[in-house]
Amino acid sequence: MSRILRPINFSLVLVTACAVLLLTAGTALAQAQPVTWVDKTANALNFYKKQYTTVTYPGSNWKTSAWEPYEKKLAIVREAVKKGDKEKAKAEMNQFLTMLLNREHGIHTTAANGLYHETLTYMYDFFKEEKKS
Repeated sequence: MSRILRPINFSLVLVTACAVLLLTAGTALAQAQPVTWVDKTANALNFYKKQYTTVTYPGSNWKTSAWEPYEKKLAIVREAVKKGDKEKAKAEMNQFLTMLLNREHGIHTTAANGLYHETLTYMYDFFKEEKKS
């Protein structure tokens, strides 16, 4: 009789532990902040920063300090989006994109092009509502 109860008890404990784990993980995920297009742009910026400051690319002169203006601009955009100020976000993003197009601060052409196009893709949904009006 005890041999039959042991597997049942073990199974019950295992199922209970899994249920508690799933509930805890589900609650944590529900409380997590959603990833925004600004976050995706910042992640892309960090990717290019790592690639072009740690790996040698011909003609790359983009040192770590040159990333600061781009990071600061995205921080301003993030705050504007948080506050719901689309006009400020749009104006700051226009400056960010212009910086990329003009290759400011010694950015490598490939990094600028990649970041520019990724940024446009990420921010499209945020600004497309304006065009419908």
